[in-house]
Amino acid sequence: MESRDYLLSAAGLTAVIVFAGILLATSQFDGGIEGSTADLQNTSFNTSSEVKMTEGGRKYVVSPDKLLQGCPGGKDCIPSIDNPQFASAGKADWLNPSDKVVGLEINNESRAYPLRILSRHEIVNDKVGGKPVAVTYCPLCRSAVTHSRRVSGQVLEFGVSGKLYNANLVMYDRSSDTLWSQISGRAIIGEKVPQKLDLVFSSITEWEEWEKGHPDTKVLSRDTGVYPNSVYETEAYSGYKRSERVGYGVNQVDERLRSKDIVYGVKTGNQSIAVTKDALQDKQLIQTEIDNNTLIVFRRPSDGSVTALLQDETDVDFDLNDKEISGSGGDRWALDGEDIDGNEDMKRLL
Repeated sequence: MESRDYLLSAAGLTAVIVFAGILLATSQFDGGIEGSTADLQNTSFNTSSEVKMTEGGRKYVVSPDKLLQGCPGGKDCIPSIDNPQFASAGKADWLNPSDKVVGLEINNESRAYPLRILSRHEIVNDKVGGKPVAVTYCPLCRSAVTHSRRVSGQVLEFGVSGKLYNANLVMYDRSSDTLWSQISGRAIIGEKVPQKLDLVFSSITEWEEWEKGHPDTKVLSRDTGVYPNSVYETEAYSGYKRSERVGYGVNQVDERLRSKDIVYGVKTGNQSIAVTKDALQDKQLIQTEIDNNTLIVFRRPSDGSVTALLQDETDVDFDLNDKEISGSGGDRWALDGEDIDGNEDMKRLL
């Protein structure tokens, strides 16, 4: 039995942090809360449920001709980190307080992966709290997603394929050469179609906030064995970050959000919601309805990470303090959705 804090079963649920221009490129809005949420039905990370075959006999749910070559070197043109080294928080004095990190905690083991490093490697094959994980980051989308590397009893190792799908990183696993979508975690071309990776909870936050909430955290070291430490003084793609342009191969423009607004996207059942980063700065907790359930999204006071929880009641108002969530009926939950008063747990999505 996996720890309830560890992963989200992949079936029917998706949660992701990403640029709005990538996520909304093919979407149709039906409404939502003005300025804070938007319907993301038919988003770019959706794939066909119908498995087809190429002439060469490879299974696919995304046609190979939909992929773009992102870097000329092909596989491993961007080197993944496969033997990550870590340092204590006290030795990470090269990080600025406002530097962004992907924060991850499994079985009381905390780790921080600075975007300065992730932007130049995109995948870290790691083992945290005894669990094999892939910490992944797509600089073009600003999507940070952590997946379990265990699939049908086998532990996979992932690399950068060099290809893009809707401007998003396409990974490959080194055992079967299957191609995987980074955002959805779905096998899109190859032997392992139509399997999907389980999502592991992680979040982009500022280093200062993560260290405050996790003083014993380990930090991914610049000693990668690939580049000298000086390369990690800045993130890659700095010019791209400053521009309004978003992605490669994304042809549709949706003007209801700016293309590089950060959104937290959640998909459950047949409905999807995006909550903007700006909305979470304006409100302590955002509550809305999705697929006949209540979705609540909030930034944790302890470390700044964002959490999304699903509750099957739609007639309850929720409030947040430093340690727990309370409902208007008097029920209380921990910040990970675990019930305090003996009722049902909430389902964690992000």
